Amino acid sequence: MTTLKKKSTRLALAGTSAAAAAVLLAAGMAPAAQAVVAGSAGTVTSNKASGNWSVEDLAATEIGSDMTCASTGSMDGALLFISEPGQETPAVANATTEARSVYPFTLDPMNQMSFAADGSLADTMTLDGGFVKSDKTPVADMAAALLANHTYSIGYTCTTQSDDFGTATVVPASGKAVASWATLTTDASKNWTITAPKFAPVAAPTVAGTAVVGSTLKATAKSSSPSADSTKYQWLRNGATISGATKSSYVLTAADLGKKISVKVTYVKTGYADVSATSVASATVAAAKFSSAPIPTISGTAAVGYTLKASVGTASPSATVKYQWLRDGKSITGATNSSYKLTSSDRARKITVRVEFSRSGYTTVTKTAASRTGYGVFSYKKPSVTGTMKVGRTVKASSSSSPTASSKSYQWLRNGKAISKATKSSYKLTSRDKGRKISVKVTFKRSGYLTGSSISSSRTVR
Repeated sequence: MTTLKKKSTRLALAGTSAAAAAVLLAAGMAPAAQAVVAGSAGTVTSNKASGNWSVEDLAATEIGSDMTCASTGSMDGALLFISEPGQETPAVANATTEARSVYPFTLDPMNQMSFAADGSLADTMTLDGGFVKSDKTPVADMAAALLANHTYSIGYTCTTQSDDFGTATVVPASGKAVASWATLTTDASKNWTITAPKFAPVAAPTVAGTAVVGSTLKATAKSSSPSADSTKYQWLRNGATISGATKSSYVLTAADLGKKISVKVTYVKTGYADVSATSVASATVAAAKFSSAPIPTISGTAAVGYTLKASVGTASPSATVKYQWLRDGKSITGATNSSYKLTSSDRARKITVRVEFSRSGYTTVTKTAASRTGYGVFSYKKPSVTGTMKVGRTVKASSSSSPTASSKSYQWLRNGKAISKATKSSYKLTSRDKGRKISVKVTFKRSGYLTGSSISSSRTVR
């Protein structure tokens, strides 16, 4: 805003006396060079032409840095108002509204005031008409009209006046409401102080959503009075700021587990002190649950000396997987890989594997595979074949194992292939065997042991 040249603006103040405890309004033009910012102070005086509560002082002030009326012509100015809190004149929505529509008391053409470039009065002919009541009668003594130890609203609106002073059009300052307000407080001696305008108390925001890691919480801000230009969000963990959590929604993370979450909403409006309201804290954030965690399977031969392998699918969401092999339901020391080689301690025992799925912020889940019984393994030497290797002669198989097999079966072989019905411990050589290599396969069986078999060395039949 530039310093005003000699301009004319309509000055009018309306309202009732303080004794009636109603609205008191003041109006006047504000040049750029002067300001009444937050923290400014003065004294109410009876003389309207002097002191710190004169028409000139009110008209030639800027209400904080929020006062930005454009200077585009000789008839530009501003109307200043004083009001009881809660009875402020509403803001005007557009630049075509005439002051008579909003402030009908400002239209008396006799209530005019001219200012020089420095903001001083160029003439004083209208001072007596500077403060008027609703009926346009002058307020003779402002010191008597205002209450001590009282809080008022003080504000302004920008105007452009017609050349004939018949109308005054209310115009918005760029980026601001057409009417803006601050707070003016008097003490026991009617000394006054202006502070930044304040929002009315704002209700706490509400938060929707489930307090579980991975879930989304959504904040709903309540309306403010006046309406804020913008709202800011800050999510809190046990009352402390969560870095980067400044949107209206928040996805709970593992860091929130066991904590309580709330949100602080800050209302921002140009010329007003920010005001904040904080929601009620959520329930303690609980761990999330896996949507799926597959049961592992075991592959391989479950016998002493053999290796079993655990296979497991993918959990959702993905997880860290740990293995623990079990013998008869008890952990096997050191057996924490995905595979396990059975020892003699595992014979006749139930062997299985337990898989643990874990993820930060999630409840750990364990799944156990179906068990496999561990079998023992025979120890034996290669069988031997005794007897003359000649057609018509009978040969015999001999074999032994440790432990002793509960049963043994035999299969004689000709050049490595099974000879039909030759399944006894002895075999009579036939003409078909002449010139061929004969051997025997012995199979050992015993409860709790892996079936074993061994083939003798082959011998050629003459």
